[in-house]
Amino acid sequence: MAGSVGENEKSPRILRLYLAIGKKLVYNDKSLRGSAEYNHYSPRTAVRSSGGCNMSQKKWKFNIIDGIVVVLIVAVAVLLVMKFSGGETYEAQYGTIRYTVVAQDQPMEVYEGVQEHVPAALMASGARYDDQQIVSAEAKPVLVYSNGEWVEDPSHVDIFFTIEGTVEITPVMTTTVATQEIRVGREIILKTEYLEFDPAIVTSVEITPINQELGD
Repeated sequence: MAGSVGENEKSPRILRLYLAIGKKLVYNDKSLRGSAEYNHYSPRTAVRSSGGCNMSQKKWKFNIIDGIVVVLIVAVAVLLVMKFSGGETYEAQYGTIRYTVVAQDQPMEVYEGVQEHVPAALMASGARYDDQQIVSAEAKPVLVYSNGEWVEDPSHVDIFFTIEGTVEITPVMTTTVATQEIRVGREIILKTEYLEFDPAIVTSVEITPINQELGD
């Protein structure tokens, strides 16, 4: 009787040992790969036992269909926001800018050379801007104090340049001409193919909308 009980206790152990050996043989046998037996014993197959039911975990992967769906959802959302936001679309407007800059206390010979190369298109960073032109250059005398009074310096002048061009008119004006912002009092570099003054000080700025010019 006792021997019978001992044999009964050993039987489950022997059965589990046989099952373990069988699993290893099936997994190591390359000829069985892809079969139901191999997939069942493969360590890559995660099997959870709960209440006698097996449940496999699958890893979700992003594919092109998912991407198209996401893009369509975003596009529809943007259209709805634009439709119901009530905002007005901005239409670009352009105007003519006319401003003056001064290069102070320049030798008279420099002014004479300037006259040979005006009008001229502005340049910046190696590019020429044909829609931004120096249209004129005018010399004004420089005053110096001598013998108790202010007199004109015969050898130096202040050169006033007038520049005209086209700019975009925006709700918040940051008027940029040839990559430089134009504001009264600001020092800029005035440069063409043959001229360069650094600094040149902006002395006046005037912007006229193009539609206003047409109306006039």
